[in-house]
Amino acid sequence: MNHRILFISAVVIPLLVACSNSSGNSFAIRDFSQSLQPYLRKAVEQGIVGYDSNTKFIERNATDKELEKLSQSEHPVLRAVALREMLERPGFDHFHLIMNHLSDTAIVAVNEGEWGIVHHRVSDEMLHNGKWTDTAALNTTIREIILHHSYLNSAFDKIGHVELNETYYPIIKKMLNRERNFYDQFEHYEKALYVLASYKKPEDIPFIKQMLSDNILWLSNHSFSLMENFPDDSYLDIYEKYSRRIFYRNICKGFYFDSEIFFNSVASYQNERSAKILSFILNRKPFMPCINESRDIKRNLVLAIWNNPCKAYSKIRNQIRQDAKKYIVEIRKSEAMELSIEIDNTFFKKDTSPEPVRWW
Repeated sequence: MNHRILFISAVVIPLLVACSNSSGNSFAIRDFSQSLQPYLRKAVEQGIVGYDSNTKFIERNATDKELEKLSQSEHPVLRAVALREMLERPGFDHFHLIMNHLSDTAIVAVNEGEWGIVHHRVSDEMLHNGKWTDTAALNTTIREIILHHSYLNSAFDKIGHVELNETYYPIIKKMLNRERNFYDQFEHYEKALYVLASYKKPEDIPFIKQMLSDNILWLSNHSFSLMENFPDDSYLDIYEKYSRRIFYRNICKGFYFDSEIFFNSVASYQNERSAKILSFILNRKPFMPCINESRDIKRNLVLAIWNNPCKAYSKIRNQIRQDAKKYIVEIRKSEAMELSIEIDNTFFKKDTSPEPVRWW
C-alpha cells in the first residue's frame, strides 16, 4: 500500500500539475539526442528529482544547449534536473536563469536523502540550489518573489529578510489567507505570521490567534517567539491548550528541541495564568511521561521561571531555588570551559567562488 501511495504522490501528481503550467514548456523527449532519450524516459518514469544513475548521466552528458531545451521540457522532473545542473555550470548566467524560471509552479518529488521524499515546486527547488554574486543580488530575487510570486514556499522562507514597509503588508495577509496544499508545511506559515505580528496591528491579533489555534499540533519556535516578542494575553489560551497534551505529545515523538523557547515564551508573560501553566508542567508526576533522560528539559523549565522574577512566580521560584542555583553554576563552568578551548579557524575556508551567496 505504501508503495502505491509513493507512486501516486511522486509521479502522478507532478504530471497532473504540469498540465496547468503555462510557461511555454514544449520540448518532448523525442526532441533530444538518441543517446540521451533512454535516460530521460527513465527519469520521468521514476518521477523523482534525485541523485540516481539516470540523473547523473543526464547531468554529465547533456550539453549546455540540451540543458537549455531540457529546462523547457514538458516534464517537470526534467526541468528541475536541468535547472539544478545549469546552476552548477559556469557558462550560464545564473541570476538571469533564476529570475526567468520563477513562474514554474509544477510540483516535483525530490529525494532529500535522510529527509526522505518531499514535494517542491520546480521554482522552489531551483532557488534552494541557487547561487548569487552577493547579498544585493539575492535580495533582488527575494523582493521579486515576494512582490510577484508570493505563492512560492520560498516567499514564506524569506519574508523576514526584507525591510518591511506597508507595501508588503497586504501581500503577507494574502499569503496567509491562501488555501494550503498538501505539500505546504505550517512552518512556512509560521514565519509569515511572525512578520505579520511585527506590524503590531491590534486588528490582526484575532486572526493570528485563530491560525495558531487551528495548527496547534505543529507549533514550533517561530510561533513561541511570536507570542513572546509580540505578546497579547489572548495567546495564553494557546499556551494552556498546548501545555496540557500537545507539549507532551511532541516530547514523546522526540521533538523536544523547542522546549527551551516554549518555556521562555510562557514565562515572559509573568502573570497568574502563565504561573499555572509552568506549575502544572513543573509538578507533573512523572515529570515526563515517555523519556528517562529529562534533565535538560527540567533545567530549561527551571531557568525560564528563575529568569522571570515576578510576584506571580514567587511560589514556584521558592520551589526551584536550589535547582536554579545549581544549574546556573553548571552553566558558568561550561561557559568558562568553552572560552578556554582554542578553536582552529583554519578549518573554515573562505568561499572565494564568484557566487558565494546561497539561499540557505
